[in-house]
Amino acid sequence: MKFPGWCENKPIEQAKRQASWLSEWLIKAVGENVRVKPVLAIPGWFIKLEQTSDVFVFNGKNPQNMMKCNKGVLSDVLIKKISNPIEGRCRNVAPLAYKKEETKQ
Repeated sequence: MKFPGWCENKPIEQAKRQASWLSEWLIKAVGENVRVKPVLAIPGWFIKLEQTSDVFVFNGKNPQNMMKCNKGVLSDVLIKKISNPIEGRCRNVAPLAYKKEETKQ
């Protein structure tokens, strides 16, 4: 990625690693091959695509454009299979923003 005055590749590399991890985790969780496309949001920046990439980069303003990069369609059964383990993994974190303070006795 080229920014004014510097180039940065670490976010792209991280998106690829995270997509690979998620794909492997989903394959184990659902027992089917699940390909995950890396996505990188860079809010506030104008994105000019100069070459094709295996990472979808966008500025966050038009997330519906992510659907254009999707080449396949998931079946309803696979969507349900995928959503259950994701729901279980994502809903196990206690909120920190409204953490109750302990009362002193």
